[in-house]
This record gives sequence, C-alpha cells and structure tokens, in this order.
Amino acid sequence: MRVLLCALALLCTAPSLSAQGCSWERDRPARGREAREDSIRKSVQAANRQALLDAATAAGVREPRGVVVFSVERNGSDPFLRIFEGNLDAPTLTSVLPGIVERAVQIPQRGPGRITLFTRFDTLPLPPARADGKRHECPPVLTNRDVLQSALSNWFQQQGPAATLPGTIHLSMFVGRDGRVLHSELQRRSGNAALDRFTLGLVPMLTFRGATVDGVPADVWVQLPIRLR
Repeated sequence: MRVLLCALALLCTAPSLSAQGCSWERDRPARGREAREDSIRKSVQAANRQALLDAATAAGVREPRGVVVFSVERNGSDPFLRIFEGNLDAPTLTSVLPGIVERAVQIPQRGPGRITLFTRFDTLPLPPARADGKRHECPPVLTNRDVLQSALSNWFQQQGPAATLPGTIHLSMFVGRDGRVLHSELQRRSGNAALDRFTLGLVPMLTFRGATVDGVPADVWVQLPIRLR
C-alpha cells in the first residue's frame, strides 16, 4: 500500500492528518507501460528476497526476521542497505549488496531520484478477500503534526527576514507496521541544503498510528508533501 498524505502547511491550511480515514480499496490491474514497470519491479523484489534468504541460510539463520531497506542512486552509486528488527548481521547483508544494486538499476523509474526497495521477512497473513476483491485499508495517521509544524516555523524564524520559502518539499517515508518510520528521504528538495537536512532530522520525532489492511498491521510507503507558506 502506498499512501499520499494530505499536505502539511505551516499556516495550518491543510486538514488534520488525524482526519485521514479508512476506505475500501481493490487492486486494479495495470496496463501498458505501468504493467511492464510493475512486472519488472516485482521480479526484482522477488530476486532480492530470494538472494537474502539464500544468504541467511548460508549464515545459519533458518528463519530471518525484520525489514531490509535498500536504496541506491539511479546510476548505481551510494547504495544503502540496512535491516530493522532483524536477525541478519552486516556481513550477510553486504554479501548480497552487489547483486541487489545490479538488479535495482534495471527498474524503470520516471524522473530523478533514488530507487528504494523494502523486503519484509516476517509478513502477517491477510484474511480472505471479500467476494468483490476489496480490502479495507486504513492509512497511517500522523499523531503529532503540530511538532513538525512548530519545528519548521521556528527554523524559519531563526533564519531572519532574508529567508525565502520554497514551494513544497516532498518527504518520502517507509512507515513500519508498528507506526515507526524506518526510512526517509526527500523526493523533492527545497533548494536549501540546510533546510533539507533539518527536515530529514525531524523525521525521528514523528509518531504514527500504523496502517492496517483488513485489520492486519501493514508496512506502507508514505509520501508527505510539506507546503511551506
């Protein structure tokens, strides 16, 4: 599940994220270019998962746990690989990194930016779908919006009257099924490196009520546009 949360504006012009509601959703079959891109991404994800499982077996780990977060620039540089709440050590992860990078850069992606993939080992089974195929999806809820809003407001006040406001920063976060942000990156930068670093530094302060699918806790990739006014 991918979620676009409503924009967070410094002047409180956006509706509260706590009002974000649940809905009945159904996966719609992709077509054309979207279908091809989706097929490649799923194939890469499956190959990465199998490589990690094989590495875990070779290391004597019979039942790997946790979430592996992988991110790399489109040209294959600056790869990032980390496991959260898992039982795989750094050498095991490092051994599969070259193969993951090689497969990841094959994924078509529109526009610039990093390629980010996630592998959850200890997945939770979903109940059978309804007859119409719909699932009851509840997105994560940001419970301390005011903290983020206040921190950004204070940052601009400290910069003085010469500070200029960019339009919108797009913050991308992987929110684990327990509501913790496991990974974050700026999908659209502000043009102010200091502001970008400050915004990313605020992420550990954020608290979410986790997402669910048919009542089962779920990991979710969240896009949060921060509109600065």
